[in-house]
Amino acid sequence: MTRAKIEPSVFYNRYNNLDEFYDEFVRDYDYWLHEIVNGEKNLKLDKESYSSILKGLLGSLLQNPIMTELLRWEISTGNDTTRRTAMLREFSTLPLVRNSEERFQEKGLDLPAISALLIGGIYYLVLHKDRAPFSDIDLNTKEGVDRIRKALEGLSPLLFDGIAEV
Repeated sequence: MTRAKIEPSVFYNRYNNLDEFYDEFVRDYDYWLHEIVNGEKNLKLDKESYSSILKGLLGSLLQNPIMTELLRWEISTGNDTTRRTAMLREFSTLPLVRNSEERFQEKGLDLPAISALLIGGIYYLVLHKDRAPFSDIDLNTKEGVDRIRKALEGLSPLLFDGIAEV
């Protein structure tokens, strides 16, 4: 409240406690909850939408340092709010992967596990970007961001072209 220059009475007129504030804030600024889940629960993933979602996550985190700090807080602090936020994200986004999972299983691919690795990698790269380059990729530069975007674009065809005939 001090940093935002908000009087405590104004804050508590809108929110009963900090948990309510965090929940609303995350719903409004979390990429998964705000950009993907709204209206996308029945989306059948294809290589373009999968690539677009992953690149969108990268862009959202790079453009929204507040969400990056919320992720950092969620990872470093175990409390009811951070657990609830993580579970809300999980329950809200898993159906997106589940809608396309069967096509991948027939080819022996575990789409939720592959997605977890890619999303976790994006999270790590963004959270790590102010420490040092990673694999000689500096996400503080346009070139570094472009390399990751291009890699995400290249991964989608590898995953989806193999299942196209299913």
